[in-house]
Amino acid sequence: TPHCHEDLVKSKEANEESAMAEIRKVVGDPLGEELYGLWREYEDQVTTEAIYCKDIDKFEMVCQAYEYERDHLGHKGGKG
Repeated sequence: TPHCHEDLVKSKEANEESAMAEIRKVVGDPLGEELYGLWREYEDQVTTEAIYCKDIDKFEMVCQAYEYERDHLGHKGGKG
């Protein structure tokens, strides 16, 4: 959300934090703690693996957008 208003970004982050805390509670530790830690690592982008996962997530979003355009907007790809 790089172009969103700062308050919206903070709200999104707070909602995600709350959701992950709830998931941790429902799953229970130690698995909940591990899942929460992995999510935090992903969000903080502190490891090579987290950065790679974020890149894959972005790539998947681009693929979805392309498929949507192709299927629903008549985009054929390529030049022209």
